[in-house]
Amino acid sequence: MDSKILFMIVDNQVLYLSNSNMDHKEWYVSLGFDASNFDNVIRGFVIDNKIIFYKGFFEYDDTVIKCAETFSPSMKEKLNNPSLEVYCGILPGKPGEKWEPILKISGNTNNNDRFSSDTSIEVKKREKVELGELDSIIDFKNDYNDNAVVKKALISTIVVLVINLISNIILLTSGSLILSGVLSLILFISQFILLGFSIYGYIIKWKYTHITSLAASLLIIFSLNIISIITGIIYALYVIDQSILETPLIKLKNSILKK
Repeated sequence: MDSKILFMIVDNQVLYLSNSNMDHKEWYVSLGFDASNFDNVIRGFVIDNKIIFYKGFFEYDDTVIKCAETFSPSMKEKLNNPSLEVYCGILPGKPGEKWEPILKISGNTNNNDRFSSDTSIEVKKREKVELGELDSIIDFKNDYNDNAVVKKALISTIVVLVINLISNIILLTSGSLILSGVLSLILFISQFILLGFSIYGYIIKWKYTHITSLAASLLIIFSLNIISIITGIIYALYVIDQSILETPLIKLKNSILKK
């Protein structure tokens, strides 16, 4: 099976999705459910002749295992593929690598009459890597579906790029910054590449740009000069939660206006 089919267990039903660019979280929210409960939703993929169940950040527990045992028989019947292997959990690997499932479920239990899985299946090849799952690790407070948030993120990234460029030019010309070795040169160049890519990402509204922005902020911090450290920390905080900086500034502005 070359195509990837997403599924979720919601209200004791198996929901399927493949004709979409949405990841599980976007799909869940689009159905009107509370995003704060998403990590508890048991979900997975049907891919490479496997049904893979997990929850959270590709994790599994007794509940996931029980769910796999309960629903897999009806899923095989629905997908018209009795040879599908059933797994729980996925071992995350490096970007670009194939992430392998962890626990193979041997044998199947009879389907519980309380459960049903009669949602129709739309089949289409899905090539996108589910980067949205990374949001399960870091709690991004900013709503990057909001154009106002994206606009401020774009402006802040341009400002950081300019500050970083000017500060590094000054340090290089003064001799305070010496690029010795391939690693330091790669680190130096990579931060500008990521910042430039983030600016482009915000312009085209690529939904995972905040992740590249955060990566850029970490590289800036690792430059290990005082200006870069301060700039990188502030930028990282702003990428995660714009209100961290905006709220104090608004309070300061209001205080000045009152005086």
